[in-house]
Amino acid sequence: MFIWDKLGSGTYHVFRVDRIWIKTASRFQQILICTLRDFGKALFLDGSLQCAEADQALYHRALILPSLRVIREPKHILIIGGGDGSAAYTVLAQKEVKVTMVELDEKVVELSREYLPEFHHGVFENRDLELIFMDGKDFMEKTNELFDIVVVDVTDPGVSKPSQTIYNKAFFKCVKDHLAQNGIMVTQAGSAWFTKQHFSEVGKLITQVFSTVVPYGEFIHSFGSLWGFYIGTDSRQHDVYRALKDLGHSLL
Repeated sequence: MFIWDKLGSGTYHVFRVDRIWIKTASRFQQILICTLRDFGKALFLDGSLQCAEADQALYHRALILPSLRVIREPKHILIIGGGDGSAAYTVLAQKEVKVTMVELDEKVVELSREYLPEFHHGVFENRDLELIFMDGKDFMEKTNELFDIVVVDVTDPGVSKPSQTIYNKAFFKCVKDHLAQNGIMVTQAGSAWFTKQHFSEVGKLITQVFSTVVPYGEFIHSFGSLWGFYIGTDSRQHDVYRALKDLGHSLL
């Protein structure tokens, strides 16, 4: 069996599937957990690869570690999305810190708990993790909490229906309003090559909200692309460029 993952308007990634663990649907999206011949276990949502065992740690380190390099002693970190648990695990493997994780789709967490222990390493049982199931935008509008770091790890901008409430100016403004003093936000923003229009549009939105916006990338082999991220902050104390350089990420 083979799976075709659309990368761009004229490019596809073809994966050989050795085993299907579960194929089902939630009220939000189609969910597939399978084993890929060259990348190990993998999570697909609506037919799009979200993470693969072989290099999910590389992706999540790129998403998480620059922020932790900039803010070395955070008190409270918010993760929007990240239903497989890898982002939360990456944070809590580095720091003893309170983490709030807001995930839209409870079914993704349920299935990840059962089928993807190699990704989350039991993080859902960590006492420092608070798990909330609701839309990320709704949460940001209702919470009174302030966060040192906000991590946005939802499905890709411009092509994924569940993420449509996230990639807009109103959401990023709401994130800014809930950052602690000198806080920062980081978001994944899709392929910097195959969907560079969407990637650029996300950057323009963030630039309308934050005074310092830094795009960077990491090549993720299972995604077949240089993957794009943005850090946004209003603090003049942070040397984001130095943190990215020290970690070996490409500035975009």
